Amino acid sequence: MTHIPTSPSRTNGMVARFFKGAAVRPVEMTTRAVLSLQKKCANAQWRVLSSQRGAMFGLDARIALAIFGTLSIVITAVSVNHLGNASVTALQLEMKSFSEAYKTFVIDTGTDTNRFTDLLTDSNNIFGWSGPYLTIASTKHPKYGEISLTEGREDVNGTPPAACSGGGICSVWVKVTGVPDTTAGKLDESFDGVPGSAAGNLRIEAHPGEDDVYYKLTRKQ
Repeated sequence: MTHIPTSPSRTNGMVARFFKGAAVRPVEMTTRAVLSLQKKCANAQWRVLSSQRGAMFGLDARIALAIFGTLSIVITAVSVNHLGNASVTALQLEMKSFSEAYKTFVIDTGTDTNRFTDLLTDSNNIFGWSGPYLTIASTKHPKYGEISLTEGREDVNGTPPAACSGGGICSVWVKVTGVPDTTAGKLDESFDGVPGSAAGNLRIEAHPGEDDVYYKLTRKQ
């Protein structure tokens, strides 16, 4: 069989064309950008393979395939990391929206509540109610488990937050169940700076695989 090596200039040109217009910092990569780069890797590998049909691979062709293979692995890892961070950011924004909704409810009604449904509907005919204060329709989280409110001490460490009795600082917390361990840990770190902590504004009640997270909405009136 005749050996037909691929010229280095040809291989370098293929790699250069792959990178052209694709220099995106990993932290700024969107899901669409990640998928686009993965597709480019696959197409580039196919072009190298197609150019070598009927001949033994040249050294430069094997190097090009190794480069594209490595890039595919790196891009996939970045994609997984990006999607994981997106889940944490989304839940973080939800927690903050719960806090703002609850505070607005208290301003309108002049009272606290431990019923999450009071932020959604006025089924209890609460004076001054001007909601709904959130756009979700039920206590079922669209991605995780159930959403509820509870009262607990913010000046005592522990999960769930200690009962409001015997003085101390009592706060209202939102509880979301069924949050994956990794997501819960990163969420805690984003709020309190330390993952897996039973103190601070975000607390985790650990369970195998999935956790319950508590986020402090505000202090009681």
